[in-house]
Amino acid sequence: TEDAEENIAGLASLLSSAVDADAAEELYQRSDPPLGHAVDPAATVAKRVGGNGGIPTTTSKKAFIISDYNRDGDSHRSPWSNVYYPPIESDGFQPSPQLRQVETMANEVFDSYRSLYYGSGDSSVASVYLWDREGADADGGDGERGGGFAGAFLIKKEIKEEEADQYMRKATWNSVHVVEVIPSPEGRTASYGMTTTISLIMDRTLRPWRRMGAAEHAFRDH
Repeated sequence: TEDAEENIAGLASLLSSAVDADAAEELYQRSDPPLGHAVDPAATVAKRVGGNGGIPTTTSKKAFIISDYNRDGDSHRSPWSNVYYPPIESDGFQPSPQLRQVETMANEVFDSYRSLYYGSGDSSVASVYLWDREGADADGGDGERGGGFAGAFLIKKEIKEEEADQYMRKATWNSVHVVEVIPSPEGRTASYGMTTTISLIMDRTLRPWRRMGAAEHAFRDH
């Protein structure tokens, strides 16, 4: 997975200098590298002793997923602090204030889901990134064209070498759920669609790396 990320970054840098920035941007959009993750130094979480009712004893920095859905150039936006790392000169892409509130709540809920089903340690990371569709007002409302929003719900789970058994050395699970919500002109109903992509990378004991993937798309009216 590290080789894939390095190769894509190197090729994008070459395209940016030899061709133009648009060519590098198209490469990122067309490629499907494994999800990465980073730590947000501005966001912390308290660790408790004795379960959820225990007393907070230490704090640790919150992790977030880095992908094309939160990238601006070579920087990525954290859903916890809404800050780009490394810092960028401009504000970068930002969801509208109203949608940002929804994004904050979605990350809290999705992180709880991640902790319950994928493990509460540092071997799993989940992030939600939302953006306004073209036609939405600056405040997040619906413009004349209907507006609406879209988002990416991302989960990364790793099985590390210290957790290995006789059949597998390590593995990585990547799931990407992209959702689009389009309100009706009268604003009373909405159509929503979802595309799910799952990638499983396994380093087996007796065989080299294998990658399996699956994608599913659905669109519904509600």
